[in-house]
Amino acid sequence: MLKSDSSFHNVQSAISLAQMLDKLKKLKRTGWTNYDITLPESVADHSYGVGVLAMFLAKHFNVDADKVVRMALLHDLGEAVIGDVITQRGKEVLKSEDAKHQIERKALHSILKNTGNENDISLFDEYLEMKTPEAQLVYQLDKLEMAFQAHQYEQDHNIVLEEFMVNAKKHITNEALKNILNTILRIRS
Repeated sequence: MLKSDSSFHNVQSAISLAQMLDKLKKLKRTGWTNYDITLPESVADHSYGVGVLAMFLAKHFNVDADKVVRMALLHDLGEAVIGDVITQRGKEVLKSEDAKHQIERKALHSILKNTGNENDISLFDEYLEMKTPEAQLVYQLDKLEMAFQAHQYEQDHNIVLEEFMVNAKKHITNEALKNILNTILRIRS
């Protein structure tokens, strides 16, 4: 029989978390809406994709797989509060990536503190610092998932989404992940 520990008693925090997740499910990824993609993926769709890639690929790297999956699932959660803010391509909402990360961290902290998992903010900080193999893997899987999605939209909509491929090539440095990306790039040709 499934039992909860005695520390779980805050029903409102579970409801608040579900409401945040609902916002992510409805929040369309800005990069795709800028191209008028019909039915673009949501931030939750993307985070799920990164999380599943992390779950299946982490075992092939010398990393803490549990940490990688947790980090992957948390990496965009703050966007439930701030939105899918981009600071590139002339549509600057914020002055810099650092400014975005500061407000995103604050938003994520506000979500986590209500769940009793405020210590997980350290996973987000680690992700941003990209000093650990786990953070580097999640960051590169984030870019790889974006490339997969861009390729799918190119096929579905008969368009070219080169900027997303260029971005992925710039940030994916691991040889195994680069090989996957290069295969996508060859298929596109």
